[in-house]
Amino acid sequence: FVGYGLAYFFTAQLVDGRRRARTLAQSMTVTSTIIALYGLLQYAGRDFNYWGTLPFETGRVFSTFGNPIVFGGVLVFGLVLAPALATGERSKWGRAVWWVCAGVIAAAWVVTFTRSAWIGGLVALVTLGIALQLQGRWKRADLLPVGAVALLALLALIRRGSEGVGTGLIERLLTPGSVLTRWETWQAGLEGILARPLTGWGPDTFLFPYARFRPESAVATGAMADNAHNYPIQIAATLGIPGLLLVYGFFGAVLVRTARGLFSKSSGDRTVSAALWCGALGFLIHMLFSPSTPGSMLYLWIALAILVAPLRSVREAVPAATVARAMSVTAVVLAAAGLWWSTTLLTADNRYLSAANASASRTPDPALAEGAARLNPLSTEYRVGIVRDAKAVFAARLAEVDTSPDTERASRLQAASDAFVEAEEAGETLAAFAPSFPAGYVELAQVYNTAGVALDGTYLESAVATVERGLVHDPKSALLRGQLGFAYSALGMEDEAEAIFLEALELDPSLTQVETWLHQLRGG
Repeated sequence: FVGYGLAYFFTAQLVDGRRRARTLAQSMTVTSTIIALYGLLQYAGRDFNYWGTLPFETGRVFSTFGNPIVFGGVLVFGLVLAPALATGERSKWGRAVWWVCAGVIAAAWVVTFTRSAWIGGLVALVTLGIALQLQGRWKRADLLPVGAVALLALLALIRRGSEGVGTGLIERLLTPGSVLTRWETWQAGLEGILARPLTGWGPDTFLFPYARFRPESAVATGAMADNAHNYPIQIAATLGIPGLLLVYGFFGAVLVRTARGLFSKSSGDRTVSAALWCGALGFLIHMLFSPSTPGSMLYLWIALAILVAPLRSVREAVPAATVARAMSVTAVVLAAAGLWWSTTLLTADNRYLSAANASASRTPDPALAEGAARLNPLSTEYRVGIVRDAKAVFAARLAEVDTSPDTERASRLQAASDAFVEAEEAGETLAAFAPSFPAGYVELAQVYNTAGVALDGTYLESAVATVERGLVHDPKSALLRGQLGFAYSALGMEDEAEAIFLEALELDPSLTQVETWLHQLRGG
């Protein structure tokens, strides 16, 4: 929100007239066209990047955003800005360029196959059409490019349907798809809001209320959600109802105050303002079903700032020379600090990705994830990476003990014990840093169970205690119950272990490891 506030403030200061507003709108449209072109390359199978295994259906484009839902929402602004710029352009060739941009953006918007972006975009387009009609901006010459844009979008759908991929328009609209998952996520979010209505659970912590309040149907599928896919619920669950009222009160106030004159004939060209207003409305509708990311939300805050800029009052003040110098130095220092912090975060991400790649290639190096956490100590994900890699190193050291000759067994066993201490410390650090994060307790319980079988049976009691701590924050966790059953089984508590294993499988039947443990327990 600090970044959003700065973007809003500086945009409002920059826009001192319709010319600058139009220039910013042109920049937003050109940017949307570029990312849309890349999306269409993906759609045509000409992507020059390798993205690995994608967590969504094949054939949905996502450009550089990594998610077709987020990408589709961003395109809503370009979808209305390009036609608005075309209708307000005097040059024939200028109008043609903007209509081409509109066609590219519309085609990419369609092939994201994102229903929320479709709904938001259609609302924005219809609202813009009404505004332009009431402003008297429509011309007969615009009917042909409008039809061409619509035809291009239709051809994209027909091409997808001809390939039989199963993400065509009719199937996308009529099949429930992720709607049921959304509803389960919203249910958990609403219960989380009722549990902490004033303060929320903290910024970017939706996973915590979801883990505690998700319905049984979500537990059975093993689904976890770190985002509500509904911006009002996301804000209320993480920042509390007061935060929701502040954020959406601001959005509503801007849209209400700036709507005057956009839907009637007035002096001057108001097409860009109308498009920004309609884009903001469509985007907010899209955000009722979409996750929020800084890259997409930034468009909304810039659009709101451009709309508000004409309403601001201007007061010129000439500070004393010393004050002006101090302000300039402060601005430079803050800009340098921001650049340094951004570079630091990028470096941290790079180290964490290196750690993840090393882990995937079976050469875990906890130092990489530790380096990322030192650079960005606020990231829970980095700390999970430390535990993951330390646990993998511990398992590797134990494997070396089993294969070592007798002369080296003592030294290998000591190395395994040292690796256990590091894994235990990493797990306890994660639990202390994010006590409501359920996955941390699963990782730590695995470490204790492994140590309890291979090093010292007393660690099994630590595994039981860890699971009990985790169940306080995630009482429906099948994974924690699996670890608890393993500990009970190793402690000789066979009846208790069998009961817990059955509970875990009832919650999540897909846990094959728990099935194996239960089979072994029964003498299979």
